[in-house]
Order: sequence, then C-alpha cells, then structure tokens
Amino acid sequence: MQRESGLPRVSVIVRAYNSERYIGKALDSVLAQSYAGPIDIIVLYDRGTADGTARVLGAYGDVKAPNRSVAVVEHEHTTPFRALQIGLERALGGPSDYVGFLDSDNAMDGAYLERAIEAASRSGATFLFSELELIDEEGRPLGRRFPEVPREDPYDAARLIRGNWVDVNGIVIERGCAAEIAGGLARLFHRYFDWIFEDWLMAMLAFDACRPLFIDHVRNYYRHHGGNLTYGVGGDRYKVMLKLERDLKTLAAYDALVEMDARRRRAWEISALRRQQALLRILEGRGGWTMRFVSLVSRAARKAAELGV
Repeated sequence: MQRESGLPRVSVIVRAYNSERYIGKALDSVLAQSYAGPIDIIVLYDRGTADGTARVLGAYGDVKAPNRSVAVVEHEHTTPFRALQIGLERALGGPSDYVGFLDSDNAMDGAYLERAIEAASRSGATFLFSELELIDEEGRPLGRRFPEVPREDPYDAARLIRGNWVDVNGIVIERGCAAEIAGGLARLFHRYFDWIFEDWLMAMLAFDACRPLFIDHVRNYYRHHGGNLTYGVGGDRYKVMLKLERDLKTLAAYDALVEMDARRRRAWEISALRRQQALLRILEGRGGWTMRFVSLVSRAARKAAELGV
C-alpha cells in the first residue's frame, strides 16, 4: 500500500511501564528517523506505572515534526505480551503498512526504518529482523551485538525453535504478515500464556507464514541495565528461573497454535472432500463421465483413505 508521498506508513509500538528514565530518548530516536514517509508512534501506557512516565509523555502530546505523530493509549496493568497485543490491534486498525517495535529503554538507529523499508521494497520480504548493538545505561557502546544471528542460515526454522535470535526491537513487519501473526496470538487467550517471549513466538510464526529477511546493514540499540528481563540475567537466579518459565510457555504457545492450525486444515480438507464426493455421486447418476471427473474421483478417494473419511 503506497501513500500519496509514495512511501509506506509505519507504526512503531512502544510499551511504557515505569519508563520515566529512558522513554524520552526512545521516542526522540523514532521522531528523528531519516525515513521520509509517515511514522505513527503508538505508546502503550500501563496504568500500573508508579513513576513519572506520564509526565514525560505529556511533552509529546503536540508533536510538530512533519509526517510524525504520537498517540498515547492507556491500558490496565498487564504483561508485556498482552500490551503488545493491544498495540498490534491499534496499528492494524489504522492505515499502517508496516509495524515496528521499540522498548521504552532502547533506541533506534537514525536510518533504521529507512533502510528496513528499502530492504522490504527491494526484496518483497514481509518480516524483517536485525541484531542490536549493546549500549550501557548512558548510551555508550559496549562493542557487542545481541542476539547473535546464525550467519550460515538465519532462516532455519527448526533451529529457531531450539533458541531465539530475533529480538522485538529489531523487527519490522508488513501489514499482511502482522495480521497473520496477530490472528495467531489472539487465540492464546488463556492466562497461562500471559508471560511468554512474544518476539520469539512472532518469529516462529513468521518463519512459517511470512517471508523473513535478515538485515545486517543497520542495527538498533539495546540498553543494558539492571532492569533487563532477558539479557545479562545470569547472576540473578530468580530472573533465570523466570526466563526458563517463559521459554517453556513460549514453546507451549507455538505448539498449541501449530496444533490448532493442523486441526483446522484437517477439518477443512475433510469437509471439502465430502462435498466433492457428494458432487461426484450426483454426476455418476447422470452418466456421461469425462476423464476429468474420473481423475477427480481418484484423487478424492485417495485423500479420503489417507484421512480416514
């Protein structure tokens, strides 16, 4: 979908929970993107926030930058995964062509969206991901990347199931792919799935249903600090246990969605074959078989035998 400017519209989802210290830097990094097309920032403000995040966000209520907008969406206290679902619903309910993500303590490279959209337009990819540059609390580079993407095959879906290398801060998704993913996530309504690694699950679903592309020529910035829930938690046994629990629940969520899809496909195939068989019985009664219908009977019979119809 192209806009009057000739450039797609991008929504960037930013979740805000106790984010007073860094969220201004995060939003500024999106507003300052070199991308000339329209960018809509969707800030998901968690009402359980106990610091001055709302005060910081108040300064962004009247953004004057061309082709830029900031909308603050308040929601009840919830988990990062459920907040992300709210953001996807908001983005897909509007005119967005692509959806990106940025955690409130991280920052975008100035050319990130421009290069990501260029790569998508050039390649036809619908799920783009990149590594991140690690920075410290003050924004100084640490000389390391995170997560490490396997260069020999960054699209190995079977290997991805064994360990994630796609972080939400390095993801840009085309609208159709985002809708496909959001539809799957919406089926995980049980509270058991409240705490999962949403980026890992989105990547596994996208590797199945979309056209992934690893972009290695630009990276966003991941801030390493004491409040991280994933990176550098090895010294905190409770965070390690929480991470392992989220790993298990993420894999369970993926398995559940794959099983649901398999059951739906099987039900559709059985229904279609039964309709074919009914039609063939009608045609048989009328006589005048052609080779086309003989072939159709043969294929339907073989498939019915495989499915146990």
